[in-house]
Amino acid sequence: MEQQLADLVAQVDALEKSAGMVGTVGIEAYYYWTIAFMVLIHAGFLSYEMGASRAKNVLATGIKNILAFAFIVPTFFFFGWWIYLAFPSGPTCRTTRPASSGRPSRCSPPAPRPFSPAPS
Repeated sequence: MEQQLADLVAQVDALEKSAGMVGTVGIEAYYYWTIAFMVLIHAGFLSYEMGASRAKNVLATGIKNILAFAFIVPTFFFFGWWIYLAFPSGPTCRTTRPASSGRPSRCSPPAPRPFSPAPS
């Protein structure tokens, strides 16, 4: 009976670990879908603007949109990773230092400066 219980606990642990991985893969798939939609949105803007412009401006409009796409993709990529790595615990302030330690936490507001009147 105890052996069966130990086997059952091991199976439950394995299922919990695999369920956690499914959530991670689902979140990554979301980002891949959003990348595809972003490319389609830019392709739609490109086709709309090229169709709406005069014949002599079609090439300039197409180049403008392609260069904008080539600039926006790396910019959002690098700023996105910068923001992601700048807030490892999320956008809210979570401190691990107890308030009774006497040292201010990273998230506490700065200490007020003493008032010093202007010299007369």
